Amino acid sequence: MPQFSYAGLQADGEVVRGQVEAGSRREAFTRLRELGVHPTQLSGQAEAAAPAVELTEPLPRSTRVSRAEVAFLTRQLADLVGAGLPLHRSLDVVCAQAVRRGVHAMLADLQEEVSRGSAFSAALERHGAHFPLLYRQMVAAGEASGHLDQVLMRLAEFLEREQERRTQLLSAFTYPLVLVCMAAGAVVFLMTFLVPRLGMVFADINQELPLPTRILLATANFVGGNWVALVVGAAATLVIIVRLARSRPGRRALDALALRLPILGVVTSRAAVSRFARALGTMVDGGVPILQALEVAAGASGNVHITEWVVAAAERVRQGVPVHTALAEAGSFPPTLVQMTAVGEETGTLARMLGRVADAYDFEVDQRLRRLTTLLEPAIIVCMGCLVGFIVLSILLPIFQINATIR
Repeated sequence: MPQFSYAGLQADGEVVRGQVEAGSRREAFTRLRELGVHPTQLSGQAEAAAPAVELTEPLPRSTRVSRAEVAFLTRQLADLVGAGLPLHRSLDVVCAQAVRRGVHAMLADLQEEVSRGSAFSAALERHGAHFPLLYRQMVAAGEASGHLDQVLMRLAEFLEREQERRTQLLSAFTYPLVLVCMAAGAVVFLMTFLVPRLGMVFADINQELPLPTRILLATANFVGGNWVALVVGAAATLVIIVRLARSRPGRRALDALALRLPILGVVTSRAAVSRFARALGTMVDGGVPILQALEVAAGASGNVHITEWVVAAAERVRQGVPVHTALAEAGSFPPTLVQMTAVGEETGTLARMLGRVADAYDFEVDQRLRRLTTLLEPAIIVCMGCLVGFIVLSILLPIFQINATIR
């Protein structure tokens, strides 16, 4: 029977080397796993002259995995690992329950890498598009401290809160968006179908039309005669805005505008600070060093300017300045965040204080969004009513004029 040379890790982390008899490479893997060895290198007799190579298969074809799916599988892993099931077995169970082919392929690749002896954080690097840096750093800290189950639980809670916040934002603006689409559809129908036909009728009237009717007919004629140019212009404008938002100068300008808007500026600022505080608190609670946690959590805010403030604060912390002082000096962070950070540093409960700040700002953002949508919905209805009323009035005025002339 062929012999395979191997190197691997035992359960206590000790590196072992040796040979095992097996009919195939897969069987050699199975036998080593039964012996309690996580193989990291394996070579057969034909490969003895060559150095053993790391067991790294090509990545599966890139497939989109949503944030909700990542949060769900993280919760499953946290429950399974917390119940005492080994990580490779937990990944196997979660993989077996995956419905979508892309999720199943990703989990199968992670399970294979972990079974070969790779660290879970190293396996996640192969799927960095689906697992952000914060996620990977947290897992690495959990593996180093031996508390991976607790870290996965914190990650699951963090991702679930983020998903809940996105769902709330989407729900808050769904109804106003539907109203705007309905209003736009009604106006387009009136301007492209009804008004041009009435315009042909009014053209036979040998008298001057009222001013609202003339404005309406001129607008309808302009839209009808230039609709191709208008559609192309709107599409080009959208493309320019998207490309501008993806460029660094454009992103900076848009993020600065988002922070300065009269009503939405406070909501945007509080939401960004909440994401940063929750990410930083989650990483500190997971055992990530404060400097590393600040650098990783900086990108969680979603705003370029706040990210730069946090990076500047991290540099001050590197020089020995306390975190709350660095945050106060680096940028326009809310006083509540600075004060709660100071309390957390003094009492040794920084992660808990940051979590409370994030909860408070989430509540504030939720209340402001509720008030905003409560005011936005009737405002849209009023604007739609005024616009449709103007169109109807412009159509009826010539009719009233003709009726008065006949009498």
